[in-house]
Amino acid sequence: PREELTESRLPDIVKNIAIIYKELGDNDKALQAIESARESNPDDIDLLLTAGSIYFELGDEQTFSNIMKEAIEQDPNNPALYYNLGVVSRNNGNFEDAESYYKMSLDIDPSYLNSYYNLIELKISSTNSFREEMGNLGFSKEDETKFNQLNDKIKQAYRDTIPLLEYVISVNNDELDIKQLINIYNALEMYEESAKLKELLPVN
Repeated sequence: PREELTESRLPDIVKNIAIIYKELGDNDKALQAIESARESNPDDIDLLLTAGSIYFELGDEQTFSNIMKEAIEQDPNNPALYYNLGVVSRNNGNFEDAESYYKMSLDIDPSYLNSYYNLIELKISSTNSFREEMGNLGFSKEDETKFNQLNDKIKQAYRDTIPLLEYVISVNNDELDIKQLINIYNALEMYEESAKLKELLPVN
């Protein structure tokens, strides 16, 4: 017979209880269980991420963002954490922060597709405000200059989107992505590139 110390399994047990509560939709009890588990195991990143997902579902994006930043301190090479911060920033209208976080995730993992797709959405949606501003312009010389400046910004957003779409097409060869890039090529009068890309579309 002998006596020996073994690592406590209590944190794992409490974490599993929290996950069960979460799956049952009882977020309050899930969060209570997580906080209890973190008292004895504060460095467990899975607990952090579970708590983060609950707060996100509850619409508490500020707490979710704080948790993601805490998780990054523990796991700075996890692209999903930066991606999550990008999503929250985008939802709050902080486009510059969102773009920065998405790019951080790609610096860690250049093949992280979620960030590519969200960057594409970010670039395309940025043109909406430019178009709205263009629609409110008059016919003065000053307005004409402003119109051309906004049009240049739209074209630059399209140009920034091209390498992103080219990458996701090289990975997924998705028909919707191909059509979107064709539309961008046409908008930029890149008709030769558009014609070549159309060859990738299935023949109906």
